[in-house]
Amino acid sequence: MKLISTIIFFFSIFLSTDSYNTQKPNFCVDCKHFIPEKSFLFNDDKIRFSKCALTKFLVEKYDKTKYNYLVSGKGNQSYIDYYYCSTSRSSENMCGQEGKFYEKKDDE
Repeated sequence: MKLISTIIFFFSIFLSTDSYNTQKPNFCVDCKHFIPEKSFLFNDDKIRFSKCALTKFLVEKYDKTKYNYLVSGKGNQSYIDYYYCSTSRSSENMCGQEGKFYEKKDDE
């Protein structure tokens, strides 16, 4: 019986010290690299479409017809886009679940 009470005692100490070590996760919305979705200001539901400024990639658009060039004067176009925050946080090659590239926003 004494062994069981000793085990329970140490287990309760372990649980109590573990709760002191927990900290708030790094939320993208609090990060300086957070790019809010334009409609985020009007609709909290759209926050999932916000992007991360650290995750650039090149998007290449090719016109399949020459007629678009004749109309606009613009041919093939490329532009920089960013991955969604949810994509960045789900990939350990990017920010990952722990938010390894998280930087707190500067206080304004």
